[in-house]
Amino acid sequence: MEYLIDVRTPEEFFDDHYDGAVNHELLLFEDELLPEYSKDADIYLYCRSGKRAERARKIMLDAGFKNVVNLGGYNPELDKEEE
Repeated sequence: MEYLIDVRTPEEFFDDHYDGAVNHELLLFEDELLPEYSKDADIYLYCRSGKRAERARKIMLDAGFKNVVNLGGYNPELDKEEE
């Protein structure tokens, strides 16, 4: 299973996000409230610049998740290219 997670704030997420993404902001990761996904799932994280996604990636890896990728910063032009 694959998951695309936007770790920005809910306000940033609702302003614009990739199709198919779910919002799970970094503060939840820092409070150890991790998404309830299989530890073997393919998880792709992004934020505005990539910094928050990297912090979330490290938290998930420390919690035993195996396949976590930081996609870096959100680029709305990429989403438009897929249309």
